Amino acid sequence: MPNKKNVGSIIVFLIVVVGALWLQNHKWSPDIQHKGVVISSWNSAMGAVDENTTNLYKQKLSFTATIWNDSTEKNYVNDVKMKLPDSLHSHVISGNSVFPVNLLLSPAAYYEVKGELILDTKGMTKQEIVNLGNIQGFTVETEKK
Repeated sequence: MPNKKNVGSIIVFLIVVVGALWLQNHKWSPDIQHKGVVISSWNSAMGAVDENTTNLYKQKLSFTATIWNDSTEKNYVNDVKMKLPDSLHSHVISGNSVFPVNLLLSPAAYYEVKGELILDTKGMTKQEIVNLGNIQGFTVETEKK
């Protein structure tokens, strides 16, 4: 019959072995996967071109997007490109879906991009305008500097 001293030694030995195996398969600090420069948030709205206009001949699609440098290096941001459905893109009469930024963004820094498009909605009902769709997202064009 084993004595208490041997049982205690065996338990300590097993704890050390299990702990060593666990440490071998786990790191103290997790690997952080940086994504580079990304759109961290955005919003959009559609409405009258100006506050004095009540007709539906033209509508303004405006947006605000926040770009974030989720990396450990500086990144040069060339531009932000808006993704639009074809149904909406075909009604754009003013504005562009590419917005120049031309900015060196430090690690963990934010920058806000704003823009607008004017849409031809002559002869359309409110529901038809809504059915054109909305912004589907953004892409950020960058380069290392």
